[in-house]
Amino acid sequence: MPLLRRVAASPELIPGLLAVGVFIAWDAAEGGAPATSAYPGGLFLLGVLVATAIAFRGEAGRLPRLSRLALALLAAFTLWSFLSIAWAEEREIAWEGANKTLMYLTAFAVFSLPRWRATSAATVIGAYSLGVAAIGTAILIELATADDPTLLFSMSRLVEPTGYMNAVAALFAAAVWPAIFLASRRETPWLLRGLFLAAAVLMVQIALMPQSRGAFVVFPIALVIYLVVVPNRLRSVLVLLPVAAATALAAPTILDVFTVLEEGGDASAAIDAAVSAILTSAIVVAIVGALLGIADNRIAIPPHVSRLVGRGAATASAVAAAVAVVLVVGVIGNPVGWADERWQDFKGGYDPRGFGSSRLSGDLGSGRYDFWRVAIEDEFAESPLVGNGADNFAATYVRERDTDEEPLYPHSLPIRVLAGTGLVGALLLGSFLAVAIVAASRSLRRDRPELVRGVAAAGLVAFAYWLLHAGGDWLWTFPGLAAPALAWLALSARIEPVEQEGAGMQPAWSGGGWPAVLAGAGATVLVVVAAVSYMLPWAAARDVRAAETSWGSDAKGAYDRLDRARRLNFLSSEPDVVASAIASRLDQPQKMRAALERALEREPTNWYALLQLGTLDATAGDGEAARARLREAAELNPRDYVVREAVQRLRDGRPYTVAQVDREFERRVCAIVGRTEDTLFC
Repeated sequence: MPLLRRVAASPELIPGLLAVGVFIAWDAAEGGAPATSAYPGGLFLLGVLVATAIAFRGEAGRLPRLSRLALALLAAFTLWSFLSIAWAEEREIAWEGANKTLMYLTAFAVFSLPRWRATSAATVIGAYSLGVAAIGTAILIELATADDPTLLFSMSRLVEPTGYMNAVAALFAAAVWPAIFLASRRETPWLLRGLFLAAAVLMVQIALMPQSRGAFVVFPIALVIYLVVVPNRLRSVLVLLPVAAATALAAPTILDVFTVLEEGGDASAAIDAAVSAILTSAIVVAIVGALLGIADNRIAIPPHVSRLVGRGAATASAVAAAVAVVLVVGVIGNPVGWADERWQDFKGGYDPRGFGSSRLSGDLGSGRYDFWRVAIEDEFAESPLVGNGADNFAATYVRERDTDEEPLYPHSLPIRVLAGTGLVGALLLGSFLAVAIVAASRSLRRDRPELVRGVAAAGLVAFAYWLLHAGGDWLWTFPGLAAPALAWLALSARIEPVEQEGAGMQPAWSGGGWPAVLAGAGATVLVVVAAVSYMLPWAAARDVRAAETSWGSDAKGAYDRLDRARRLNFLSSEPDVVASAIASRLDQPQKMRAALERALEREPTNWYALLQLGTLDATAGDGEAARARLREAAELNPRDYVVREAVQRLRDGRPYTVAQVDREFERRVCAIVGRTEDTLFC
């Protein structure tokens, strides 16, 4: 009953907690990246937005100017992303990218429409942090109980629950800040303070297991931002100390997992030790947090002491930073020379031999420099105003690359937006972010109550972490990471300075006349269009996944599902590519050829389809057709060794068979990814 009374008094909790449920569901299902998890969550979130807009319809006219402007700019960027489908080279990819942007607009709008009480906002962001911590706990239990826990790792790094190592680190690192803040507040019951502190230490330590260099760089920056913007630093320092101490003690054991897996040691023992260290840390810190909460309820710290300690902490942080700079300069020598060496590392590409015993202590080599070069020099330069189409990077990169990597995205949000949507898209998204950050920053003003400032600070830091990490990675692809970050940005701008009973809910329709009717009709059309835009590719993706799992026992049913998927997602070549793979396994060359030709009709840049068609032509004895197909595949992907080998073998009179090509690609996947839950054939 107290919960029901709380919800009745704070109606904004209903859409907030429903949205958090979607975020957590996405996070547990590969970060929401796959279509089969992204679209159902997007549809549900769209329904939450409709209900929120109706329930809080009186708020629309009272939205602060900056919040309205931010919503309009993000809506314009979303519309521009959809328009880019018209000129995109791979239209299905652009459609998927635009749909993801629509999901983020929906999440931002859900949290922009209501006015938020500080306690309601704290409840929502706290529920999200605890939900992420629960996912982390489930991962630890799976690691401890699995017959082969290494299946949750790829390249010796934890990949669950998102399927991508850096996204795993970002998921847990971004969710830490609300937990830290709520663990420090007297308003939080002492038992929950222990729980939040345990969640924080658990998430910090799990974030170490993927050994993400991006997280390693961004997390300290986010910590500095947190200490700058959060009110009452004394409270924050008191809860940060046990988290830091516990992590410092457990870190060697956690980081040792990477070393053991790389060197072929006893993986199970190393993973068990890491899991035990994390769980022990969480239990101990939970007790510490609860005791701090009990003591805090009985001991009142005078305001002047709190201010003095806060200033002292800020001064100590500045002195520590200065000392750290001096020590670092003493270790690295000439900063300019060191920076130039690190830049050469970065440009030099990915070198696993440069990591030593830990990926965090190695050089900065990666493929990002080449990804960014192609995105700017080829995609953006080709169409600087409108871009090459949302998320249309992969085909250009394999054509122009200097590495052997095949990323789908350029591993940087700003560069991704510039390359895909041009200067227009970059201006729209950049303006949205600037306006939304300014709007949220207003909640940090000193004339606001401390709890308002603190909740806004926690939300802003969680957003800042995501934004900084997304600057060097492809986190925009994961709705489970991007949507919460943008939601907290919207929420931080809408926290009210006073707790007003029942504020925000409009019990009856206010307003009328033709303008209201026309606005309602227009909104209904937009919602229906958005729902259809989600439902068609979602239904197609479900059919494709069903066909992939059932073809061995029901080939005809699998083909029927793929035909339906092709009609539903009328831009995608995936159903035909999957149909060709099934036909290959069933030794049906004519079906395989027909499917590949249909795939090329929709995606002329599909070098894989050309490779397989060339292989079929060679097997059938049509050397001229095979040479033409393979030559075109080589033009689209000149560095691919299978394509080059296919061309050479055709010249030598010993062409590849389809089965040989399939085996080569399986070997490639196994060499890059290793044996995981998705690659048990390795």
